[in-house]
Amino acid sequence: MWCSRLLWLLTFLFMIKTDIILGVHMKTKSPAIITFFILGMLCLSFLSVQTCAFEDSVTETTSIDPLADAYINSFSHEKNRGGYSSLYVRNSEWGTSELTVIKFDLSDIPADASIKSAQLKLHGYSHPDGGDVSAYYVRDDSWREPGLTYDKRPNISNTLTWTVEDISSYSWYSWDITEDAIDAFHDDKMLTEALIWGNTTEYGSICFGSRESGWPPKLVITYAIPTSPTPTPSVAPEPTTTPIPLDISLWGKFLNNPYLPGACAIITAIGTILLILQNKRRHQH
Repeated sequence: MWCSRLLWLLTFLFMIKTDIILGVHMKTKSPAIITFFILGMLCLSFLSVQTCAFEDSVTETTSIDPLADAYINSFSHEKNRGGYSSLYVRNSEWGTSELTVIKFDLSDIPADASIKSAQLKLHGYSHPDGGDVSAYYVRDDSWREPGLTYDKRPNISNTLTWTVEDISSYSWYSWDITEDAIDAFHDDKMLTEALIWGNTTEYGSICFGSRESGWPPKLVITYAIPTSPTPTPSVAPEPTTTPIPLDISLWGKFLNNPYLPGACAIITAIGTILLILQNKRRHQH
């Protein structure tokens, strides 16, 4: 709304400068110029009232804690490791692999939100060898932390989501899983990611803090929500009249036209310029 009011103010100042506001030159022989000016003023006035209904959106950021997390081992394939304070990702030269599975609940995000960014963050604190760790989307959210084993692991997507390379320091690391979060948000609002050793030709082991540790994983999501229009006080209609809804009337369609702001600005600018030019010519005579 401030844009339309700024345009109105600038035009008003132009009116003062050219003495139009005092009516000194309203007896001009060029009614088309006055028509341009008045039409622009009317459009901007209506635009200043309607702009509040077309606010873009509000962006918010939230941090979500894991609903469940665990790591599983291909050697001890029937053992559950939920509830541990560590999450391992490993690829050993003896053929043993370990991977981590993490689940997040997205139901607290407003239903009309549009996710702009989703970052999975884990804190690495034990990495004798270092290496790359890749994130993969898991559509099956039915697993539970107490019962998860390597044999009962959910199906993991074959499509790589994101890889963080050379994890070799005690710090936070971030995986961009925006597309996975959007898909899960529009599905069942449960998001599961699997972390797997990134380079199968190299061996190593990396440890992250679990939700039971002092460095729990977190999902940082930025989303946009549409702003609600400012409520307009309504007046009860008379019993004998039936109001026409604004959204189906021609007037409503006119005000909702996305090209209206530009048209108003152009019309007002043309009218103002013509008025200034005409005023200059009059003073020259």
